[in-house]
Amino acid sequence: MPKENHSRRKVLVALGTLLTATALLVLFAAPATSTTPLAHGGSPVAPRGALAPASYLSKVAPAVVHPATVIGPIHGKYYVQNTSLPAGTSNYGVSNAVDPVTQTVYSDNLFGGTITAFSESTGQVERSVTVGDIQFGILPYALVFDSRSNTLFVAVLATPSGWVLELNATTFSQIANISTAGAPSGHFEPFIGGAYDTASNQVFFSNQSDGELLAINAATDHVTFVACPAAGCARGLLLAVPQLGELVETTGTQYLVVYNTSTDNPVATLTLPVATALTVGSAYIPASETLVVGNESSAPSTVFFEYNLSTRVYLGTLGHCPSSVVALVYDAAHNDILATGTNGSRYVIAVNAASDVVDGLYQEAPNGLFYYALSLDAPANVVIATGFVNNSSIALRLPSLTPVIAYSSFPLEQVAVAVDPVTGTIYTLGIKQSTLRATSESTGATLWTEYQRFGTTLSDPDALAVDATTDTLYVIAGGTGHIEVLNGSTGTVVTRLFLGHGVNGTTLALDPTAHLLYVAQDNQTVSIWSTTTHALLGSVIIAGFSGCGGAASLTLHYAYFTNCNVGGNVTTVSGLTYTRGTIYGTGATPEGIAIDGGGILYAVNAGSRNVTRINTATSTETTPLSLGSYQPLQAVVDSADGILAVTSIQSTSLELIDPSTGILLAAPNVGSIGFSAAFDVTSGTFVFPQIVTGVTVKLTPLSAPSVPTGLSASAGNTTLLLGWAPVASGGSGVNYTVSLATSLSGPWGNNHTLAGTTYTYSGLTDGTTYFVTVTASNLVGVGPTSAAVNATPLGVPYPPVSVVATGASNASINVSWVAPASTGGSPVTNYTLKWALAGSASWTSVSEGTALAATVSGLHPVSNYTVFVVAWNKVGGSNASAKATAETKATPPAPPSKSTSSSGNNLLYYLIAGVVVAAVIAALALLMMRRKRPSGVQPYQPGPAATTPGGPSPPPPPPGATPWAEEANPAPPPGVR
Repeated sequence: MPKENHSRRKVLVALGTLLTATALLVLFAAPATSTTPLAHGGSPVAPRGALAPASYLSKVAPAVVHPATVIGPIHGKYYVQNTSLPAGTSNYGVSNAVDPVTQTVYSDNLFGGTITAFSESTGQVERSVTVGDIQFGILPYALVFDSRSNTLFVAVLATPSGWVLELNATTFSQIANISTAGAPSGHFEPFIGGAYDTASNQVFFSNQSDGELLAINAATDHVTFVACPAAGCARGLLLAVPQLGELVETTGTQYLVVYNTSTDNPVATLTLPVATALTVGSAYIPASETLVVGNESSAPSTVFFEYNLSTRVYLGTLGHCPSSVVALVYDAAHNDILATGTNGSRYVIAVNAASDVVDGLYQEAPNGLFYYALSLDAPANVVIATGFVNNSSIALRLPSLTPVIAYSSFPLEQVAVAVDPVTGTIYTLGIKQSTLRATSESTGATLWTEYQRFGTTLSDPDALAVDATTDTLYVIAGGTGHIEVLNGSTGTVVTRLFLGHGVNGTTLALDPTAHLLYVAQDNQTVSIWSTTTHALLGSVIIAGFSGCGGAASLTLHYAYFTNCNVGGNVTTVSGLTYTRGTIYGTGATPEGIAIDGGGILYAVNAGSRNVTRINTATSTETTPLSLGSYQPLQAVVDSADGILAVTSIQSTSLELIDPSTGILLAAPNVGSIGFSAAFDVTSGTFVFPQIVTGVTVKLTPLSAPSVPTGLSASAGNTTLLLGWAPVASGGSGVNYTVSLATSLSGPWGNNHTLAGTTYTYSGLTDGTTYFVTVTASNLVGVGPTSAAVNATPLGVPYPPVSVVATGASNASINVSWVAPASTGGSPVTNYTLKWALAGSASWTSVSEGTALAATVSGLHPVSNYTVFVVAWNKVGGSNASAKATAETKATPPAPPSKSTSSSGNNLLYYLIAGVVVAAVIAALALLMMRRKRPSGVQPYQPGPAATTPGGPSPPPPPPGATPWAEEANPAPPPGVR
């Protein structure tokens, strides 16, 4: 009997495989002949530490962060659509790097568009950044680590030309975008990998269409393009040889090119001795200066070619080269060439360069997918392999290449999903290498990942179901004849249900209330198992049956399976009597099936593009719901809110339908095709995993915001500055409303609504205590009110009033004032009195405490003085009061004093006065004497004796005598004035 459901499933899975094949075609497209002449030159780009100019930013990927969007209202309810990539996304990696100092592994994720950093030793994801988006054809294609500056250079593939994104390796923050739009070839499509040359401090990437070389100065970000001189050059893998100051580019042709890294010019072209050989990947052995070149061609397919790179001399071959080899590295500690291949050689091999023997081999599974990149961590004695596999990055021990640790990744080609509403865990099943992943619904964190744990020959796992009452998972292990029973919390296998030799399950239905598991099998049988004892209870044989989708009634204890053979229908099986029940006709090729709490069954018909509705209680069918032009596949139902969610393999939209009327309520674009869906009855969340990218889309009911936290109020002068922590928006714009009161009992008012998380109340009364609260609101409504906080605005005092100044003496004035009308909410702690001579700008300050009067002393008599007063509290000083003016009094005359003990100043004064009076009297006396002198009598002249004509001169007067006699009040002589 043909297995129609499996063939259809494989057709659906082929859609995911098509994307893989597309990537492979891009990676290994036929080489294009290059006619571009040799070009050397460059153009400056944004300096390190700054973003690129606008012309370069135009080449940057569109915003890849899928913002949460709001859908609705749907029956009065809003839903938030969140798209998130689980942590640990390294799938479909084509490039990697390792930092042996920090033991960090960097890996790209081609289809997820991310760069992820892992701890090399623990495998834990340290950080992840989105740099591309498969929806836009923007893929991170090559990764180079510059250990000197701790910088990652990520070459991004896009149309028509990619670019290079420069990131800080520790924080993943953006340093610069480096445009490749100026490539002489007109477009630059980076090939996998790249190289960093320590000697020239340059990063190199190759253009996969023509081998054109891109050189970036790691210090300045200066760009240089160099055309590949080899005939038909394309798809260049690069190897930096800093010992020789050279760069080797394998071209995907018979030739390889050697460049001088000082000039970035080609200096040699080496030709493989076999015309059919194609150079892909190379490694360098420093001790012997040997270049080992991988051979991608099918003939000869088992040898590496060896050259002396210094002399350019061909040395011979080394065996055990994987066919379609991709990456090569040299392990000096063991003298091994490590290589990995693609088609026909999906393994990693270690070949001893001296003995030509195989020292190690790693192959994850027969016909498994392949690894593209190898990075050596010599101190840790491991090589990191990254490629198109579920655990796409893995550490292998040297030289045996035994696995050390597989780094977390997400399932590929996700074909099934289930949700545990009790634990809030999403389980996704990927058929590529049989990966099962548990993710937290609320945080998106990876809880555990299991792969190839369902039997060594497991292939095509097709369905899973979760029993929330026992935290148990049931997974079909296609190709093994088993149902794997796992612990939902740990992912460990509890037991296996053996279906029979050559028998495989196709789909499941679970009835947790009756503890029954129904397994549709590819031998036209439904087996019924106990979920408590895991014993087989019975089987029902159904001719022509091929189960594609299953559901169970929790009230009738029937299982319902869609039969997707030609002339499909819905077949019922009793879990109590182990018999077949009613068969409902549904039309062509029914696939998915869902049942609501009211017993209404919805069978999705892919061929007829509609949904058949069946009342299981009455066994009646209603008019099918038309779904338009897209081919539906799976359905889940939320009967509480009346929403049926239908997936399609022809559309990236998820159709939300009113099952009672068939009206399309909404069709959110979920970004990529997928054909599995689940519903969490506890949270009301729809879960939709995409096939290839690993993205899980959630539609979560939007609720009113939670209570704001962290409310604080900071008082100012007549102001309160409020601040609080933002609440989770859930994708809906949140507004906040603040309220004010002077008492906890209210009344509350002065409400203000805003989008931010700070607000300032102004115009308040200083010294008054105010209480404030905040609430958050969105489309759904208003959330709870926060706890109230309070604060008291404070300001500086008003100026003192009624300032009066009066002259107190010839050297002082008295000043008084009245306290200010307002203290600003805080008591006055001090008054400052300032005075100055009227008209002067030189003020003298005197602190007067809290007194309301003061005396200013030491002033000048009969002088005008101006004064004002300033009041102070703990906030600061007031403005100046009004000014007042007063004049000091005149100095009174001093009274007579009999005291001989006058002050020093008065004694000096009297001495000087006495000398002056005596001098005046003497002068007057002398004048009077001269006026009374007789005629002819001369005054006494000292000196030698003079002889006169009449006889000798008179003798001199005795000591102390006046020069001449002075009469009392002498009258002036006649004729003498």
